This record gives sequence, C-alpha cells and structure tokens, in this order.
Amino acid sequence: MTSIIPSPQKLHYLSGSIKPSSIQLPQECPFEHDVMLELWQEAGQRTDGDKIPLVFRHTAGIKKEAYRLVITENSIEIIYSTPPGAYYGFVTLTELIRHSPVNLQCVEIEDYPVMSVRGVTDDISRGQIPSLSGFKNIIKRLSLLKYNLYMPYIEDSFKFESHP
Repeated sequence: MTSIIPSPQKLHYLSGSIKPSSIQLPQECPFEHDVMLELWQEAGQRTDGDKIPLVFRHTAGIKKEAYRLVITENSIEIIYSTPPGAYYGFVTLTELIRHSPVNLQCVEIEDYPVMSVRGVTDDISRGQIPSLSGFKNIIKRLSLLKYNLYMPYIEDSFKFESHP
C-alpha cells in the first residue's frame, strides 16, 4: 500500500504499472513550469520521457483546490479546478514516484482539502532567523504537504527605522 501524506480522499488501484522514466512532461502546466521541473528532478526523474504523456485538464465541476490523478498504462491525467489543485496533483504524482521509482502502480486518486486554510506558525523571534532561501525552502516543503499558509512570528527580530 502506498503512503501518501496527507492521505487522499479516495484511492483506487488499477491493473498494470508504468515506468516513471517513460513519462513525458507537458510543455505547459497550470502552475510555474520551473517548479514542475524542479519537483520532477527531486523525484529522481529526467525530462526526456517520451512514451506516456502527462496531461493537465481543467474542469469546473470539482471542488476548489481538488484534483483527480489517473495513472494508466497509456496516460497520466491530472484533472483540476484551480492551479493549486493541479499543483497538489503533481505533488502526489512525484510522491508516488519517490516511493516506487522503478515501477509505478496504475491508480486513480481523488483528493481535496477538508479545510480551506492549512498552515503553521513559526516562532523565529527567539532563535535563528532563516535567510530568504531558508524561508523559500520552508514554504516549498510545506507546500509538499499541501499546506497553503506559513506565518512566521517575528516580534523584535528586525529593527525598523520607523520603530527602533
């Protein structure tokens, strides 16, 4: 059984499997293309797959931030209602690949957030303050868990000319 964090609303295994290295990424996607490529490489994949197309398909008939990921032996489709849904579907695909880098089980997954706001607060006022790249890394890692809010608590951490 595959472990996906957070657990999707519905997961149904289909017959068959595919090799992740054969997946062909699209030239365009509903979120930043560079982000897609970065996540793909972090999952240990190259961008030269040519047999099984990954297709993003927009539909208005599902919940906000929802997605449906369908992996068959012939195609991979991420059906989404909003760009965050497309992103979360792609994150789930890369998570599946990290768990099964050689043979990826065909599957159908439907997921959507139960809560519209999912986040953490981070008290950085009593310790080391991350650099800009550190903040970006924190936000990226939280997005992989499908969080959509990061609140750093920065009381007395920065000196402002208007409020010395």
